[in-house]
Amino acid sequence: GIDYLSELWTRFHSKKAESRNQLPAGNELGVSFPGVKEGCFSYFAGTEVAGIINQSDFSLWTLPAGTYAVCAFESENFYRLTSSALNKARDYMLGVWLPGHQLSCQPFMAELYFDTSPEAAGMEIWFKL
Repeated sequence: GIDYLSELWTRFHSKKAESRNQLPAGNELGVSFPGVKEGCFSYFAGTEVAGIINQSDFSLWTLPAGTYAVCAFESENFYRLTSSALNKARDYMLGVWLPGHQLSCQPFMAELYFDTSPEAAGMEIWFKL
C-alpha cells in the first residue's frame, strides 16, 4: 500500500528548507482533524515559524485555544516512535486514559515532534477536550 502520511512528510521536508521564517530548531507538528468527507480525516505537517509566512507553498496555522490532554512518550528511535509507539500511545489515550477520567475529546489530534533526527526518541500527542 501507499503510506500517504510518509509521502506528505517527505514533501514537507523538501519544501521546509525553502521557508524563510522557520525557526532553526523549531518543533514540527502533524495534525489530524475531520475531513470534508464523512468518516475521513485530513492531516497536515508544519513547523514553528517566526512571524507571518508570505509564501505560496505554505499557510499559517495556529493551534486552537482550549484545554488539551497531553501524552508525552518515548521509544528506541524515530521510526519506532512514529509507528508502533505513536499508535500505542494514541490507543491508550482514547481507549483507556480519557474514558477512565470521564473525559472525551474532539476529533482532533496534534503530534508534537521536538526532534526529527533518526535518533530522536520523544514526542507528545495532544487531544483537544
